[in-house]
Amino acid sequence: MDTLGYRGSQTTPVSAQIHTGYFGKVPVHGDFVGHGLPRVVENGLDVWLRAAMRASQTQLGRGWLDAFLVTPVWHFAVPAGAFGPETVLGVMMPSVDRVGRYFPLIIAGSFPMPMMQALHAVDGCGFYPGAEAAALSVLRSGLSIGAFNEAIEALPLPGPDQIAAAHRKSGDSPQDTGVWWTADRDPQWHDGLPAADSFADVFMAQAAGTGQDQPRSAPVPDPAPRPASAAAPIVAVAEHELPAVDRLLPSGAAPDVTYPSASRPLLALTSASASLKGQRSTANTDVAVTSEDGQAFTLLCGLGQNPGLPAALGSVAPLLEDITHPFAMNDLIAEAKGKLGRANATLTACAAQTGQRGGASVVTLLIQAHRHAVLWAGIARAFLLRDGELLALNRPHLDPRLRNVVTRALGAGPNLSPDTAIGEVRAGDRFLLVSPGLFEAIGPQEIGETLSDATDPHQAVTHLTQSALIAGAALDASALSVFAQARQEPSAKPYNQM
Repeated sequence: MDTLGYRGSQTTPVSAQIHTGYFGKVPVHGDFVGHGLPRVVENGLDVWLRAAMRASQTQLGRGWLDAFLVTPVWHFAVPAGAFGPETVLGVMMPSVDRVGRYFPLIIAGSFPMPMMQALHAVDGCGFYPGAEAAALSVLRSGLSIGAFNEAIEALPLPGPDQIAAAHRKSGDSPQDTGVWWTADRDPQWHDGLPAADSFADVFMAQAAGTGQDQPRSAPVPDPAPRPASAAAPIVAVAEHELPAVDRLLPSGAAPDVTYPSASRPLLALTSASASLKGQRSTANTDVAVTSEDGQAFTLLCGLGQNPGLPAALGSVAPLLEDITHPFAMNDLIAEAKGKLGRANATLTACAAQTGQRGGASVVTLLIQAHRHAVLWAGIARAFLLRDGELLALNRPHLDPRLRNVVTRALGAGPNLSPDTAIGEVRAGDRFLLVSPGLFEAIGPQEIGETLSDATDPHQAVTHLTQSALIAGAALDASALSVFAQARQEPSAKPYNQM
């Protein structure tokens, strides 16, 4: 038999070549990336995966992201005709780009031989483990595109002896069905490619609950609750500081991305709000809003004594309930900014019609997967209690030279430019949005202690608002709290290879 030595996409003594490469999304790039694979293979992957993503998102709706994040690493072999004239072997895993758009990453090789011969040829050479390791490395360690390309070029491939032995073992019989498997799941055979509308059933059944057999997952226990008597002292971070895991997001910048991870379970969120009228308020002008899909939490705190302000703020609440975009944090942030802009226009128009000035401080907390974002304008506060430390997530918009002059607010003018801070979410995190009246009455130390001692968000906000009123809160005392905990149901535990 003629010599058949293959490595990457280099020229060999014969015209047949094995081409290795990748296609999809990687965390270090802001859009689709592709490298090394024949154009026909890349185009085929693009068409199939885009259709599969649209179909699975339509089928799973709000549950799509949770299902996607725990999708295992799939190994596959598909015959000639699926992605062009050659056999394609590779791995597929969930990934995300730099701006938070989720999409699979495929690392593959295009083999100029029948599928069974290609499978026999790579058996024992380390191709599949190498491809999986390369995929995980770019997801977890943030390899540059150049370093990732080098890793793909270094994938182990069969030499001439392995290919010759594989030819003798498999013969020349064509294979019309492709095969997909995981480390903990038996092979599934499909004619050609799985249809786009069956992608969720085949590949995402673990979290989607579609009835398919599910890959086994390594259990991820909840953090052990800490007895209140043994709790470490609450440390309140000064309000001018932001924790290292969070940072202000410059205008036009993309949010940081938290990637699928073996060590992170899916999270369940519980929330509650409470509000009491301040001693100097003629009416309670604070409004707490939770979006219909539970990803956005907003606190509006009225500024001034405009008698029409409570009704005006109530009229914009439905806008904020509709902040929703299940599939990407950057789109969720854009959606929130758009809805806040519309709310600002509504309040500004109301003020112009009545001739009475009035506005509101606003703070919005967005939580999606293991990431959060805080958007705000005005002097409402956002906090995170983590590991016994109360972290300030935003900075009030106050004039540093003029006492009590708010420099930015909802309804204060035709244009609204909320600031944004971003960070991660961990099991056990407790978020809190508070009104200026509550913060001025009791301060960060009591806020942190109350938040730490509470058994649930309802208890936290009830105690905080009542304590503020007892302390003589002049302005309305309002709080909205969100607790994040690891989900308990087995289907939501991450796959042990992720």
